[in-house]
Amino acid sequence: MKYVDESRSDVRGPPDDIYNRCATTNSYPSNAEALIREKEAARDHLARLEATLAMLEAERSRLQGILAKYDVILHPIRHIPSEIMQKIFSSCIERSNIMISAERFPRTSLNPSQVPWVLGHVCRTWRALALSTPNIWSSVSLVIRRRLEDSNEKHVSSHLLRLGLQLDRSEDHPLDVSLYLDREQSFHPWTVLLCSRSQQWRYLRLEGDSRGFRPISRIQHFLPALENLELSIASYYSQADIDWLEQAPRLKSLSLTTIPSTKLPFAQIKNFRWREDFNSSSSFSYSSFVSSKLWPMLRSLSGVEACSLEFVKESQPYASSDLANLHYKRLRKLELMSSSSRQVDVQCLLAKFTAPRLTHLFISSKLTEVNVLVDFVGRSACKLTNLVIYSAESVTSNNFARILSVLPELTHLEFGFPTTDDHLFVLSTTPVVVPRLETLCIYSYPGCKSSYSDDVWLNTLEFRASEQLISLRVKGLMLS
Repeated sequence: MKYVDESRSDVRGPPDDIYNRCATTNSYPSNAEALIREKEAARDHLARLEATLAMLEAERSRLQGILAKYDVILHPIRHIPSEIMQKIFSSCIERSNIMISAERFPRTSLNPSQVPWVLGHVCRTWRALALSTPNIWSSVSLVIRRRLEDSNEKHVSSHLLRLGLQLDRSEDHPLDVSLYLDREQSFHPWTVLLCSRSQQWRYLRLEGDSRGFRPISRIQHFLPALENLELSIASYYSQADIDWLEQAPRLKSLSLTTIPSTKLPFAQIKNFRWREDFNSSSSFSYSSFVSSKLWPMLRSLSGVEACSLEFVKESQPYASSDLANLHYKRLRKLELMSSSSRQVDVQCLLAKFTAPRLTHLFISSKLTEVNVLVDFVGRSACKLTNLVIYSAESVTSNNFARILSVLPELTHLEFGFPTTDDHLFVLSTTPVVVPRLETLCIYSYPGCKSSYSDDVWLNTLEFRASEQLISLRVKGLMLS
């Protein structure tokens, strides 16, 4: 402001009376010489100000340029340690979780406009860092189809070169491999190159026609690092013949959509997921499939700790009385789901299960026979801490109370079925059911409307909170 005040001139302008008279008449002012001198002084001062403004504008532009250079030099990303940047790079890579449904096949890892390739296009530092980070090159995804571009020699050779670069840059890091084959491809060069590194495969996802996997059989006995296997085969059960996966000493996680005719090391599996393929078998052969393939496979999972079963077909074959009971000594997490628009009743499977160490139970299907669930908990003598129930069928408040009455250790409860005030009253009665409950989630099942009131819901929360505080005070007195 001081600089602005100093820039002001002493020129005050013509007196108002002279200006008003000359503005309305043609008379010439008597002191014209003095007014001319003041006008020149004002013009000179204006010229000096315009020159000053131009100089200041140029100085502002210069300083803006300097600040922009400082911003480049002192950008926060330059201060990030290389180890942190490598973790950021790694987070950009798609990683698979075998116990979580992945409907979309991973995009090809050979696209030069996607990560990790684009990370080397930013600058020399990032390129050097990307090339020195093997794990970002360790996720390989290939889609091989019998189409014109995949038979084009130039297309095949360019992608073969890029695949070779990716494998070289992954060095000795374990590989996560996703491979889609639509039919038998003989010995496709991409497959041959990929199989040459099969000793590094840690995760393997195979999709497509089972006939396309036959050329890969030469890797038998060369899967020492394989820990996770996912097979999604578009073929009839009797045609899915894969005979090269028997020797995988470190295999712990397995996901299937059908059961191939192969010897898999089921006894060593700890995490198992089976998602039924609706088009994989005809109705007349399905019952025999359950008894001859599905059930023997489930009986072979003697060491399983987490099991997820997802069905789409009708329920009758699942509850057949001649099926042997399943006893899982180590099972801690069990998921029984129905993915069809008309829910399949899979709870009857519980009548065949015994799991004394089970702590997490997830049911997403019809829930019509509460006795099955109550009997399962009693028969297993398990201490469930997490229970999730999603059902389009209404569960009466009395049945809801019966379920909770056998779960004194429950800390996490989620349910998604038509809920009424009576269901909430169950949670706010004395003696308190599920006294250790810490998390309560209520969801509306798609297409089903709940009819509980907000007041009852808030009263339930207030009651549970007060009971929890009372329990804490009692425990405090007991400890003292």
